[in-house]
Order: sequence, then structure tokens, then C-alpha cells
Amino acid sequence: MKRLILLYGFLSILFWQGNAQAQVNARMLQHPDVSQTHITFVYAGDIWVVPKEGGTASRLSSPKGEETFPRFSPDGSRIAFSGNYDGNTDMYTIPTLGGTPERITHHPAGERVVEWYPDGKYLYYLTNRTLSPTYSDLDGSWVYINTTKIAAVPLRKDVPDPLKPRNDEVEIGDEEEENGEEESGTDEKEEPEPVEIDLDGFEQRAVLLPPDAGNYTDLQAVSGKVIGRNICTESHPGVRCR
Repeated sequence: MKRLILLYGFLSILFWQGNAQAQVNARMLQHPDVSQTHITFVYAGDIWVVPKEGGTASRLSSPKGEETFPRFSPDGSRIAFSGNYDGNTDMYTIPTLGGTPERITHHPAGERVVEWYPDGKYLYYLTNRTLSPTYSDLDGSWVYINTTKIAAVPLRKDVPDPLKPRNDEVEIGDEEEENGEEESGTDEKEEPEPVEIDLDGFEQRAVLLPPDAGNYTDLQAVSGKVIGRNICTESHPGVRCR
């Protein structure tokens, strides 16, 4: 929490230094994310980028509509974000230093970027495509709750399905070698591989992950799993939140 407060304070100073004379919609800075070299955030419905060491924030997008949840790719070269330009929220990517946004989803359900997988091979997102209406006795209408599923999509055609069974067998010789490497005390951090996206068949490669539909928040992608909270609503005996 302390780190988040400091980040918001830092962004506020950078933004207002470069835009003290500008008259813009005074909505708060939202959805910040940090790469090795830059910080991105949403202000007044647009995506902004500023160097991590300081400077003037630059607006990365300015079309009609709302952009939300910008997230840097692991190599810092791209930003994935959610955009609503025609009444439906879909996902896009754009180069970190500016360029033409590429639309990567077209599903009629609303979709929200969650996070890139740490190795840059998958993109996680939330999609509101589970429709199980509940009847309201008060106003005689149908209410749609717990519509959100977590989805993952391999970014390239040669990347396997994230739900494909994996071989977890470990040979004793390999294990000893790995232990020896750990004891050597090397702290070198590997540079992330360049992120590549095959747009052809992108949505067809997406899979819905096993957790039940609900209302997910605070999701983070870490090696081998996604962690977060599901604020599920148990509307009737047939609904169980897990």
C-alpha cells in the first residue's frame, strides 16, 4: 500500500509539472503500471507514458472513447489495454513509444486486460460471457451476476495451450545439477525475451480457465498461476462461490 501511494504521488508530480497550464478533465490518475524504463497510467480516459526517471508525460492515445488498464509487456516494448470506442470493451496493444493500436479481440462480451504472463507467452484477461440470469421478485426483471471468467491466450501459434498437461518428472541427476547451480550464489537476472504476437487466430487460441464465473479483482499473473480475489454473489441455493 505504501508503494502504491508513493507511485500515485510521483505520477501526480510528473503530470502536473508538464501540464500545469493545460485545462483538461480533472479525473484522477488511474491504473498505473511500471516497466524497467517507463510508467504508464490513465488520465481523463486516455493512456499516458512518462520516463521512469522523470520528465513530461506524453499522451499515447487520444481517440474518442475510454482506455483503461494499461499493462506493460515483460520486455517493456508494448502496452496492452482495454478500450471502449463503439459501445463494447475490447483489448488492444500499442508500442510503448507510440504507434497505431492493434485490436486483438472482437467478442461481443466485455473484456478487460489483467496481465501478461511473466515469460511473455500468454496474456490473461477477464471476459463477461457467462450469462446465468436470476429473476428479481421486486421489479420483475432478470439480473445477471457472476458473469466474469478468467481467460488466457497464447500470444504465438507455437505456444502450447496453458491447460495442456505438463510433464513434471525430474531426473535425480538434473535435480542435483540444479541444486549445485543454486548453491553457486549467482544472482544474475535474465533479460525477458522479445514479445511476439500472432494476430492470426488470436481469439481462437484463447481458453477459459477452470475457476467458476464470479466477480474477480486484484488479479496478478505469476509463474504457473493467477492469484486474486473472487467477490462472488450467492444469489440462490443453486449458486456456490468457490
